Amino acid sequence: MHKVYIAMLVVVSFFYTWVALANHTHFQTFAFDLGVYDQLIWKYSQGLPAVSSMLDNRPAFAIHFQPFFILLAPIFWLWNDVRALLIVQSVVLVAAAYPLFLLGRSILKHELLAASVAISYVFYFATQYTAFSDFHTDAFIPLFLAAAVLFAHKKRMIGYWVMVMLLLLLKEWVGFLMIAVGIVFLLQRRLFQGSGTILAGIFGFLIAYWVMNQSSPAGQNTIEFGFGELGRGPTDVIITLITKPWLAFQHLFLPTEKLSTIWSTIWPFGPFALLSPVWLLPILEQFGHRFYDLERPFRWGIGLHYSLPMGVLLGISTVYGLQRIPRKWFGWCAGILIVLTICEIVIFRLPILSLLKPQFYQEERWIADTRAALSMIPKDAAVATQNNLAPHLSHREKLYLLPIVGDAEYIAVDLHPGQSLYNFMTQSEGEMRQMVSQLRESEDWSVIFEEGDALVLRRSIK
Repeated sequence: MHKVYIAMLVVVSFFYTWVALANHTHFQTFAFDLGVYDQLIWKYSQGLPAVSSMLDNRPAFAIHFQPFFILLAPIFWLWNDVRALLIVQSVVLVAAAYPLFLLGRSILKHELLAASVAISYVFYFATQYTAFSDFHTDAFIPLFLAAAVLFAHKKRMIGYWVMVMLLLLLKEWVGFLMIAVGIVFLLQRRLFQGSGTILAGIFGFLIAYWVMNQSSPAGQNTIEFGFGELGRGPTDVIITLITKPWLAFQHLFLPTEKLSTIWSTIWPFGPFALLSPVWLLPILEQFGHRFYDLERPFRWGIGLHYSLPMGVLLGISTVYGLQRIPRKWFGWCAGILIVLTICEIVIFRLPILSLLKPQFYQEERWIADTRAALSMIPKDAAVATQNNLAPHLSHREKLYLLPIVGDAEYIAVDLHPGQSLYNFMTQSEGEMRQMVSQLRESEDWSVIFEEGDALVLRRSIK
């Protein structure tokens, strides 16, 4: 069973990587977030100042606290290509299922049930959405968190604290997740581990907050909090939630879209996660982290990568919850988890189903035209382009998102009809066409490539 399970993870990693790379090849990755993060990691690998030319030359630590980027930089010494990040992300996301499986096997003493829990995580909607939507350091959370809990269960404290430190290097808000995990350990009477994890979470966030403020442009705080009436920052929110609990309840469950998200998040793991109440605390923290952001309601849904930690947290909670089920029912529980996973894939029409669509294996003409256009641009030239072309050009010091041109030497656009307006970000397709028309007529720019709807302009030399 063990070898079969490992083989399955290898196969799933291959398919996830295949889909992720196909999305990139079909220009379905974007500046936000693949292009921006790729440029920063590439600059670390080249020893250049880690500033994002797509975000007004904002330093990396003024965007997010992600020192883990520095650890990723050597990837580009091996293969200097943005696709390396997509491959690593797919493999890491699937790899998290292995420590989750080992945890389940150690606690439940039932390989099939442990494998079923891990499979539920592998095909969880948030796992797939993250694998196939650009690149995020959040992708490492499931692996490090599952390994941390496994080390804690095995009482291997060095491994545990290494995982905690790695988690805190991923993003500033992970400190709050660690506080919630620490509370779980306190409730399990692991006093040293619990209190230490809470302190690590508190100091981790405070250090991240300070570094981000220090890295911000003079006189500006680039850390964005959208807590509305709950307060201006995390401290204010905590005070408000304690002193005005009705607001905590209201904004956690209303509007009803949030109730739908809670239901959609939990049901793929069935009722089993609910049988371990203490492990629901980190899950509740993750809901609060998103739902109390009142100014960015796009974080309330189940799309993109915002639900990613839920998969591994629900997996861990399910493992501990299944301890309350009589062992004679373990086979049925495994079957229920597999059936729910299949239902989830079908109901949500998850990205892995793209492998069944004929268009996945086809390449439209505009894709070849756009690829040919981008090949005309020198590797070290400053470029201005649109959102979905940026990740194909981000291994360079200066890259701008149209309509910002800056000191770009080249402009690359793809104007094929019917594409998502997200490709143009701040402009409509009509506005982009108008801008390109004006540039074509300008003496400052000349067309050096035009095929179909793909176009490259070069700044005229005077």
